[in-house]
Amino acid sequence: MIQSGGDSSLVVAAVCEARWGAHPSPVQGYYRRDHEAYAAYHRETKTREGYDRLARGNGSRGLPTWTAYVRRLGTERGRRADSMEHAFPEPVDYGY
Repeated sequence: MIQSGGDSSLVVAAVCEARWGAHPSPVQGYYRRDHEAYAAYHRETKTREGYDRLARGNGSRGLPTWTAYVRRLGTERGRRADSMEHAFPEPVDYGY
């Protein structure tokens, strides 16, 4: 949750884990881009009617929780996104 700091700054008040929280975008080192979701978006949103249909049927809008959205994605689709080897870089000292 992000709150206004009063002087047009932002203050992070809380951080929570949300599996696939950036879906369909990737998160480096955690999960891949969902190409299928981007392809569907580009196909469907060529018209206003297509966009409205996609937003009602496949997007997160209209679903009660993020868990419901993830459940809608399905296990197999999630497994493909998660199939990433976690290879993190060595720590770097920037001298700060």
